[in-house]
Amino acid sequence: MSRLRDSAVRLANLFRRERLERELDAELQAYLEMAVLAVVSVAVLAVGIGTNVAMLALVDALLLRPLPGAEPDRLVAMFTSDYSSERPGADSYPDFLDIRDSTRDVFESVTAASFVPAPVGVRIGGETRVMSAQIVGPDYFDTMGSRPAHGRGFKTVETSAVAVISNAVWLSEFGGDPSVLGRAITINGSPFTVVGVAPVGLATTQGILRVDVRLPAAFEQLVRLGDDRQERRAARVYSMVGRLRAGVGIGDARAFLDVVARRLQQSYPAEWTDLSGQPRALTIH
Repeated sequence: MSRLRDSAVRLANLFRRERLERELDAELQAYLEMAVLAVVSVAVLAVGIGTNVAMLALVDALLLRPLPGAEPDRLVAMFTSDYSSERPGADSYPDFLDIRDSTRDVFESVTAASFVPAPVGVRIGGETRVMSAQIVGPDYFDTMGSRPAHGRGFKTVETSAVAVISNAVWLSEFGGDPSVLGRAITINGSPFTVVGVAPVGLATTQGILRVDVRLPAAFEQLVRLGDDRQERRAARVYSMVGRLRAGVGIGDARAFLDVVARRLQQSYPAEWTDLSGQPRALTIH
């Protein structure tokens, strides 16, 4: 009997470990996408100024520093907790859509963004360059409070594959030519049309990370063939940013998000149970 009980305990622990490993895989991918370029910068700093100071710089860049854009005091970063504490975690695209649609009374707009994990191959003319790419949700530029320096940002609904390139790419690859708008480029083998040039200094939803090209979420699968992460609620690889409505305070937003989080936990208990076995929470910074 004791041996049978021990076997049952080991089997339960195995299932628990396998579940934890699956969740950790998704969480690690999210954190890597959010921080890989920042970690490289921090590693360089660590050589000269010490690891502790460097890690503080990373935390400041990702969480503590005010987000860029017009009226930055109205911008908040939103996280889904990994544990029952307020430890920040990434969000899934289905959660983003639900949260955006459920919080229109509190937020003027909400957007989401995620780095493409591996560099993309961008073919311009006859040459291919390795670049960093970010997938962004609807209303990205409006939410961030930034207007493209040239051309336009992304529409709420895009019907064709378009791209916004960085100012650095515009200068280095197109020589600052204003006629870049409408130019065709190829990203990971798929054709895109340049519709805008991002303003100098536009940061990402993750703070300090560099982006060479931004693509609308509707066309993510063109550069990530076979990836269905936008369909999976457990794929927590996006970061969310919301722009508070005028007159709405942080406390009001937190209270509203608590209600939304409870509703999502009731509707999707498996995906909305954190790594400690407790309901996930929505936090803002």
